[in-house]
Amino acid sequence: MVELKDFKDELFKQLNITNMEEFKNKIQQAINEGNLEEVITKYEEIPKDENIDYIQRMYQFYLADREEKSQDFTPPSLSKLCATLTSNKGKTLDLCGGVGRLTIEHHKSHNQEYIIEELDDNVIPFLLFNLVYNNITCTVEHKNVLTGEKIHTYKVQSGKKYSNIIKKKQAVLVEEKPVNVISNPPFNLKQDICTINGTDFKGLMNYAFIERAITESNENAKIAFILPNGVLTSSQEEKYRKRLVDEHLLRAVINCPDGMFESTSIPVCVLYIDKSNTEDKITFIDAREHYDVKVRLQKGEGSASHRNRTYKKNMAIFTEQHINEMMNAITSGTNEEGYYKTVTSKEVQENQYILGSNRYVGFKFKEEKTRPYEDIIIDINRIREEKNTVKLTINKVWLKDIGGEDIVTLHKQGNKATEDTNNFLKFMGLPLLLSEDWISSSNSKILKFENKNKDKLSSIFRILLPLWEQHIHYLNDEETRLLQELRDKLLPQLMSGEIDVSDYDDSTENPSSTKTENT
Repeated sequence: MVELKDFKDELFKQLNITNMEEFKNKIQQAINEGNLEEVITKYEEIPKDENIDYIQRMYQFYLADREEKSQDFTPPSLSKLCATLTSNKGKTLDLCGGVGRLTIEHHKSHNQEYIIEELDDNVIPFLLFNLVYNNITCTVEHKNVLTGEKIHTYKVQSGKKYSNIIKKKQAVLVEEKPVNVISNPPFNLKQDICTINGTDFKGLMNYAFIERAITESNENAKIAFILPNGVLTSSQEEKYRKRLVDEHLLRAVINCPDGMFESTSIPVCVLYIDKSNTEDKITFIDAREHYDVKVRLQKGEGSASHRNRTYKKNMAIFTEQHINEMMNAITSGTNEEGYYKTVTSKEVQENQYILGSNRYVGFKFKEEKTRPYEDIIIDINRIREEKNTVKLTINKVWLKDIGGEDIVTLHKQGNKATEDTNNFLKFMGLPLLLSEDWISSSNSKILKFENKNKDKLSSIFRILLPLWEQHIHYLNDEETRLLQELRDKLLPQLMSGEIDVSDYDDSTENPSSTKTENT
C-alpha cells in the first residue's frame, strides 16, 4: 500500500507545490479554467492503491475542520452500508457531501445520477475533483442545507473522463425529486432555531438535517443517515424521534461499533427511513459486536523522526457478510437475541421513544467452554499449598502496631467459607479445598517466618533473603562508619598521651582498664 504521506509528497512534487492550500487553489484554478485534466493526470500517474480515496485522506488529515464544522469523513464500510440501504432506481441526494465518499460508494453499486449539497467552500474543489476522477454524473450545489440558500451550482457529466465542469451562479434547477438520500452531516451542530417544513428545530440540528432530507425527497424515498448515538436517547430530541416513529417513517436503527471513523472515536448509529413503508415495524440492530478489524498505517508529520514513524490504528469495519446479515434482518423481520429484533411502534412508545438497540434486542448469553470441576479445584489447592508453605507467627501487639489485624480476620473468614464450600463439594462428590494456614497471632513475644515444607523452599524467601542481606550490608556500612568515628576520636588522644596506655596488656583476654589523666 502506498502510504498517504509518501503519496502526498510525490503529488506536490509533480504539481510544483508545497502545501494543501496550494493544492486546493490549484484544483480550483483548473476548474475555473476548464483544465482539470492536467491535475488529474498528475494524480493518476502516481502509483497508488485504487481501493483508497487519497483525496479524502489528504483533506481529512491535513485540512478538515473538526472544531467548528465537525468534519469527520465517512469510512468506506459505512458508506457501503448506506448504499445498500438506499437502492431505489433514480437520482440520489447526498446531503453534506464532503469530498463525496458516500456518493462514490453508492455509485459503485447503483451507477445513478447524483445531487450533492455541500456548504464548505474549502471542500468543494476536492469534491469536484473526486467526482470527475470517478466519472460520476452529478449536480453539486454549493448550498446551506438547513436554510436552503444556494450559492453556486456545478454540473459534472460522465462519459468523458476529464469532463469540464459547468458552473452556474445561484442557478435554480427544476429537477425531479431524488428517490434516495444518503448523509453523514456535521454531528451535533448547534443553532438557535431552524424552521423546516413548518417544524422548529432548536439547539442540536441532527434531526433538522433529516427533516430536510424528508422534505426534498420523493414520496417513496429511502433515506440513510449516519449520526452520533446521542440522537437515540437525548431528551432534547425526543419530539423529533416521536414524529419518525408515530408516522411510521423510521424503518431501522443500527448501532455501530466504536472505532469506525479515522479521526474520531464517537460512537455512531445509522437511521434508516423508508417513506414508502406501510407496515408498523421497526428493526433494531445492535452491531457493536459484529465487525472485523482493519489496521490502518499512517506516517506522522512534524520533525524528521516523527515523519519517519508509521502509526498503526485499528479500524472497525463491516464486511459484506455483516451488511447482508443486517439487510436480511430488516427485510425478513426475523429476530436473533442480542443482535437484531423487529418491533412495533407501540413498543417504542412504551419505551418513551428511546431508540437504543440494546433496549429491544436484549443480551445474548454466551455459553463458553469451561474446565472440569476437578481441574479448577486442583489449581486452587496448588495456590493454597504455596501460601501455606510459609507461616508467619507474630505477637498480637506487634501485629496491631503494623496494622495487620485485618489480615488475620480475613484469614479466619476465608477458612469459614472453605468449610462451607467443602460441605457442598462433598455433597457433589468432588475433591475438597485445602484449609489455609499461613498466619497466626500470639501473646508471646515472637515474630517468626516458618518454611513448613521440607522439600521446597517458598519463593517468598527468594525475596526476603536478598532484603535481609541488603539490610545487613546497610548495617555493616553503618558499623564501619561508627568504627571510623571511634578511631578518629581515639588516635589524637593516644598520640598526645591524653590516654595513658602504659598499664595496658594486650596479651590477656581481659586487659586492665586504661587510665585517663588530665594533663
